[in-house]
Amino acid sequence: MANKLREKLFPYLITLLVVIFDQVTKTAVSADLHIHETGFTLFNGFIRIVHEKNLGVAFSLGAHFPAALRYLLFVVFPLFVLGYVVFYSFKADNFSRFQRFVIAGITGGGLGNIIDRIFRPDGVIDFISLKMYGLFHISHFPTFNIADFALASCTLMLLLSLLFGIYRIKKERTRKIVNGYNN
Repeated sequence: MANKLREKLFPYLITLLVVIFDQVTKTAVSADLHIHETGFTLFNGFIRIVHEKNLGVAFSLGAHFPAALRYLLFVVFPLFVLGYVVFYSFKADNFSRFQRFVIAGITGGGLGNIIDRIFRPDGVIDFISLKMYGLFHISHFPTFNIADFALASCTLMLLLSLLFGIYRIKKERTRKIVNGYNN
């Protein structure tokens, strides 16, 4: 039983690492750069470090909502969702080790931005800007942070692993049916 709990707890070190890395980078950006100021660029301007703040969620959605509604939608509701996801990940035995790690990454990303929403009332700090070279008629992708990156990349990895798992199960069922008819 202790080994099983340890196996389920271990991936949450990723949660801790994401939150720490996210908060340290946000603190550094806010200490070194004024709002809208660009710190430096990499790869001929493909990546820019620029200090931005966002009262909303992805792509500034909800930024103009009243503060109480933003708090409810962007702090309280996500905390319940993350709490349920963590609870379910401990209760369920059907997640692979990989899936447990990406769930922990999603949790870390969610917590990183929730911490900003609670302790930085002027908005979540975003600072990574990618040049889009006119793709989709935009010059730069909306500015994001480490928490956003963890949320997006880990959610994508979780969805892909679930889809491949479904594909593998269907393939196995088909193989059993075909072999069953051949016997």
